[in-house]
Amino acid sequence: IDQAYNSSITADTTESAEEAAQQPPKIRHFFPATGKSRRGAELSLGPVIGPLLHRCPGVYIQGLYCVDGMGNVVFERKLSTAAVRAAEDLVAEFDVSIVGYDGDDLYTTRRTEVVR
Repeated sequence: IDQAYNSSITADTTESAEEAAQQPPKIRHFFPATGKSRRGAELSLGPVIGPLLHRCPGVYIQGLYCVDGMGNVVFERKLSTAAVRAAEDLVAEFDVSIVGYDGDDLYTTRRTEVVR
C-alpha cells in the first residue's frame, strides 16, 4: 500500500491485507508504506485494513520508523538535538506551531488554527 501516490484502496489490496494478517499468513510479506505515522495510517486505511497494521510489519513516517510483525521497532531515525533546537528557534522567531513525531506519538509546541 503506497498512499503517497494513490489514496484509493482496491478490493485486491484489502484481500491481500486480510490474508497477510492471518495466522499463519498466506502472504509472507505485507508492508504498509503510507508516509504517515502508524496511527495516521491506521485511521486513513479504513475499518478493514487499519486494525491489521498492529499485526503486520510496516514502514512509517517516510521510512524513519519501521516495525516487525510483533510491533517491535526494527529501525528508527530521530532528529539530532541540534536539528530539534533549530526547529524550536524557528517556532520562537516566527511564532508558529509545529508537530513532531516520536514513533506513534505526536507532539506540538502548541495548538493553533493549523495544528489541532
